[in-house]
Formats: sequence, C-alpha cells, structure tokens
Amino acid sequence: MIWWTVCLLLSCLSLARGDSCPDMHIYGPYGAQAIVEYVSVEATNHSAAVRRRVVVPSNSTLLQGMLVAQHEHGPREFTFETIYNEQYGHFITSINGVENNYNDNNYYWMVYDAETDTRLPCGVDSTYPENDAHFIWKYKYIP
Repeated sequence: MIWWTVCLLLSCLSLARGDSCPDMHIYGPYGAQAIVEYVSVEATNHSAAVRRRVVVPSNSTLLQGMLVAQHEHGPREFTFETIYNEQYGHFITSINGVENNYNDNNYYWMVYDAETDTRLPCGVDSTYPENDAHFIWKYKYIP
C-alpha cells in the first residue's frame, strides 16, 4: 500500500507539471484517485499574491498539498514553514518569508475556504480537500 501511494504521488507530481499521462495515473487499479487542489496566498505588504494548482492523492491533507506546491514551484514561488505541536499538529508560522508576528502586532496566517470566504474550522493536518477545493491564506490581525 505504501508503494502504491508513493507511485501515485510521483504520478501526481508529473500531472501537475502538465506532462501527458494515461488515465491510470489518476485512477489506479485499486480505486485510488488524484484530486486537484488550489492553494492561494493573499498579498501582504511584504509579498505578492500567489495561486498554485496541485494534484495530490485522494485523502491527502491540506499540509500535504502545500508540500507538493512548495516542491513543484520552489522557493521563489511558494514556501512556508511550520512548527509541530503534539496536541494540535502543524501550525503555519511563515508563508513566502512573511512570519507570524506574535510580539508586536498579533498578525497570523489564517486559512480560508476561498469560495465561502470562511475560516477553516480545522488545521492543515485535519483538512482533507475535495476535488477542485480552493484555499486562500490570509495574513490577519487576531486581537
């Protein structure tokens, strides 16, 4: 099963680059499928807006989609940093060089459903995107 997941992920990386691949790279013999996910970052005073399309295996988390986007588009296009908490999972601390500001002004990166413009109720480890899901990261003041 792990081998199949690795093969599907590698195939998904190929699809996201626009390579021509047969349908079996999307729908495997064991019923696994790939989904398309969009990750966007709202412009800040220190970084430009970004929108990236990624293809990941079904049942991937938002964090896994972000890792694929970071790998495919490189540090000039999309990068992020996290810290890990055993109770809550990964917490995004920086996107494209813009860090959460804990001390001076309480600005944090928050993830929203781009269609409804509502903040997600779960973090990146607990969000499992559906096909054509679109998420946008916003740098917001939290009082």
